[in-house]
Amino acid sequence: MINEVKRVLKEVINLLLDNGELPWARYFDKCLRQLDDDYHEGIYNIRTAYGGMGSFNDLILHINGHALIKENQRLEQLRKELYKVTS
Repeated sequence: MINEVKRVLKEVINLLLDNGELPWARYFDKCLRQLDDDYHEGIYNIRTAYGGMGSFNDLILHINGHALIKENQRLEQLRKELYKVTS
């Protein structure tokens, strides 16, 4: 299971980095590294990113105020997949 979580998390991080979302990329990179030290804490931190205002669920990738359609579709797929593998 940990390998699947890491795989999806790395895809999320790469997508975020490719689209200039450095704060979220850093957050998930920290979670990725944490999985090896304290798996349950890492999973907890991933899951907490999904709740509340300004959460990972609210993130829309954009450039100069224009939403990136293809990238946001991929982000939504990865969001769902990450949530599923951490359940």
